[in-house]
Formats: sequence, C-alpha cells, structure tokens
Amino acid sequence: MEISGTLARDAELRNRVLDGAGHNVPVICLDLVSSGATHLPVHVEWPQPIDGHRAAERLVKTLKRGTTVTVQAPLLGMRLVAANASDVHASAQTAHTPASTAPELF
Repeated sequence: MEISGTLARDAELRNRVLDGAGHNVPVICLDLVSSGATHLPVHVEWPQPIDGHRAAERLVKTLKRGTTVTVQAPLLGMRLVAANASDVHASAQTAHTPASTAPELF
C-alpha cells in the first residue's frame, strides 16, 4: 500500500526490542496527514537495519515537519482504528460465533 502526505511533526528515532536478550533495532517514527480527500492522520514505524543507528539518526534530521513523503508498506501489520464510532450494526447474514471459538485478533 502507498500513502502520501505531509509530516505533522519532525520524525523521531526510537528503538524496538527484538528479543529477551535486549537486541534492538532503530525505528524511525513519522506522523503525517494523508493527502487524500479525508486528510487522515497516519502513524508510521519504519524499522532500520540492526546496525543502522547512525544512518537512521542522519535520516531523521532530514524528515522535518511540513515535508511531503510517500510511504510504502504491506497491508500485513497495518491497523485501522475507528476511535469515534457512532454506531455498529450486526449483519443479518452473519451467524453468531461463540466467544470460545472466536479468533484472537490482538
């Protein structure tokens, strides 16, 4: 999937722990406003190579508020949150699934 937009704030460099041994990778975090008609806010986490801390630090310095960016990411791992839902309607065609057999989503 490809999303274009404008950075709402300067990029930020964080670390993501990979395992119990404390190994981590640098992750560049971006908050942007999409260029589409809805101007949706998008949070992006862009993992860098495990030995890429210095390169990531240099890259973050170039990603400033107001910069137009295009993000490419697979749909796998994306999550859409409807934080302000006004109503939910169950479909008449959907059979009820008992809670014990419902798939784990998160």
